[in-house]
Amino acid sequence: MKRMKTDQKRVLILSIALLLTLLSYFMMGESVAPAVAGDEGVVVYDFSSTTLIQATIENEQGSYRVIQEGDSYTISAVPEALLNRDYLLMILSDLTMLVAEEKIEDVSDLSTFGFDTPGAVIRAQYEDGTELVLLVGAQEPISGGYYVKRNDEASVYRLRKARSARFFMTEERFVNLVLIEPPGSRSPLAALAQLTVIRPDETIEISRVTEDLPVLMKASEAYGVASHMVTVPGLYRADETSLVRLSDMLLGLLADQAVSISPSLETRASYGFDNPSIRFLIRRDDREANEVIELLVNQVEDRWYAMLEGVPAIYRLPTHIDFEVAHTASLISNRLPGPLLPDTKTLSVIGGESAFIFTLDHEDGLEVRLEDETIDDDAFRRFYKMLASGYGDPSERSGAEVPAEHPALRLVWELLDGETIELTFYSKSVQMAEAYLDGEPLFSVRKAFISAVLDAAGKVVAGESFETTW
Repeated sequence: MKRMKTDQKRVLILSIALLLTLLSYFMMGESVAPAVAGDEGVVVYDFSSTTLIQATIENEQGSYRVIQEGDSYTISAVPEALLNRDYLLMILSDLTMLVAEEKIEDVSDLSTFGFDTPGAVIRAQYEDGTELVLLVGAQEPISGGYYVKRNDEASVYRLRKARSARFFMTEERFVNLVLIEPPGSRSPLAALAQLTVIRPDETIEISRVTEDLPVLMKASEAYGVASHMVTVPGLYRADETSLVRLSDMLLGLLADQAVSISPSLETRASYGFDNPSIRFLIRRDDREANEVIELLVNQVEDRWYAMLEGVPAIYRLPTHIDFEVAHTASLISNRLPGPLLPDTKTLSVIGGESAFIFTLDHEDGLEVRLEDETIDDDAFRRFYKMLASGYGDPSERSGAEVPAEHPALRLVWELLDGETIELTFYSKSVQMAEAYLDGEPLFSVRKAFISAVLDAAGKVVAGESFETTW
């Protein structure tokens, strides 16, 4: 019991000593601490009881004005359609009330804080007749904030870094950098109704497949599943990988800087917009049917720049943007047509002296017949997969009408919905053939594919093994 009382005394003595130490510390701190008004900071000025009429911000990058227009404000030289109102509200907030982190009094040498050559000067006029002149001096190296000083006050204030940076903005920073709004929760490809890519040497038009476009619906069936089809320079399947990349870049396009507002003809030409590399015409299904977004892009050295038709600004795009994918060789799929197996009723393979007509029954799994003979369904699946591996060269398109001579190979699909799709190949040279879809030219194909198809079809019928590569 006696030992317990001794321990309690020791704890009480230590507690009193600690309390006295803390009290002494706070009393000392109170005498040397800077004049900081807690977490809220120190108010440099507060004009919330009056109204801003106008302000001019001058810095090393140039100058701009904040102007009152009726009940709202705008930035000089920035058209209403381009104005980023979030940034405008930030600078209006700073011109209404400015709060610093630290107030420094009894300053003997202003040059120590950079006020002999200020980096920015803010002049503002208010409705009650008050005129503000605020100087922004040097940067404090530890916090990154800047020193500021009112011309009618001797004290110096230190701002937070983020608040300081607003006084060094240029008028270009008040431009909205969203060129094309993103489609919300949907993917960009799903919202893309039509895309036209116009280059000096070629034009590509891509349309989404919908029920009100029966020609595209049939062409889509010919390729199995295709959400978008190329309609110019011909009817082709759009390469989905390239189209996804391009639609992801376009729908939701965001610039990283506006390099010129209301550019002159000379400025436009200096960025190549007298003759842009690519012109995009974009129609999306979440807008009015007749609304077309016209986007001009041009590459200067290693960066892409953009202009929107009707918007007086030139934008610099982020480094990850690369429109090299927007050309025929990338956007046209090199895969040959081939309907999905479950959609096929009959398949005719005709070439040389061979003619095979396979009939497919999907009622209970897959049953394949050639006249009265049953064909091994696994072998036929392998053969059908081989057909789907066929590809050509989209850059080689003759555009010629169907030749008069007999085709080297005819593939004719009769689908369950009654549609018929015919893919024919005509000899073009010793090694190449020209492919036609329903009489319309596609592109060049290696003759090795034709030989491999005819050889594999014969072996499927004979029950022999065959190679699915060519």
